[in-house]
Amino acid sequence: MDIDSKTNHFDKLVIDVSNLYKIFPVTKKFNAKPNYIPCMSNTFYKLYRNQLFPLKIRRYAYRGFRQIHIDLTWFNLFKEYWGNILSGRPLWSVVDLFYLKNIYRSSFQNLEVQDTDNPHVHLDAWQAPEMLYSLLHYVTKESVTDFIHIIDHIKHFIGNINNCQLLEYGCSLAPISYSLYTFGKIYPKRIYIADIQALPFHYGAYRFRNTSNVIPILLQPDNNFQLQLQQQIDIIFCIEVFEHLNDPLTTVEIFNNTLRTNGFLFYDFIESDGEGLDTLRAKTQRDLVIEFIKDNFQIIFENEKTGLTIAQKK
Repeated sequence: MDIDSKTNHFDKLVIDVSNLYKIFPVTKKFNAKPNYIPCMSNTFYKLYRNQLFPLKIRRYAYRGFRQIHIDLTWFNLFKEYWGNILSGRPLWSVVDLFYLKNIYRSSFQNLEVQDTDNPHVHLDAWQAPEMLYSLLHYVTKESVTDFIHIIDHIKHFIGNINNCQLLEYGCSLAPISYSLYTFGKIYPKRIYIADIQALPFHYGAYRFRNTSNVIPILLQPDNNFQLQLQQQIDIIFCIEVFEHLNDPLTTVEIFNNTLRTNGFLFYDFIESDGEGLDTLRAKTQRDLVIEFIKDNFQIIFENEKTGLTIAQKK
């Protein structure tokens, strides 16, 4: 990607996100096969997926090998993306990445979405240079965390998912889908990952560029980032998303129309003050969204501590 050398400093990389999506489309696949993620063919991932070991042991191994920098699979993949796709200067070690994340954090903390319903203004905020921090944050966070607790709920309520179609909405790196491949051996028929044109989602789609049955969907500002999907879905994940949306009530109505009868919605809705990257529209619609879900779904699981709620469509 061609970037002005004056801005291509280690701590001042400026990405033209719109141009990035044009040069490297998220829908483009390379040597794609079902459920194929090349970096997961190594010994570490074989261990994480080995059902002979209890899940608790596999999770400890996942976090431990990464915290002491033995398993660098995640870092090597991001280093490849950082250099070859973003044209960033070399990251020689994990220490460089964590240092860089903290550098960008200082500028990110002042970023906010303007109080407007204009989706293009909303998109501009998520494409600001300071948003590079969000990519670095998600990558480093995911290196030592997982979403296997959500995957466990899928198994508990649904069982065999190999004929299911899943949607991870507002997904950034699509960490739930990635955890499914990291720890599981049975995979859905199809996974849709959807988000706006921002850096984290571009990297999330990049990680699945060889996976034919993981399909990125780019949410467009011209229809207020609302989902347009013809297929009926069995499971929708909307985690840490509602509070950022321009019109969450319309979004949950579309979820209801998109889900099959008896389909599942996994969600949370953080009660925020509508500042920063949260929207005032989400703040004012929160009660309406929760009421709509209660009217059209059966709540089958709630975790008061994390806010995770699982609802089944009536």
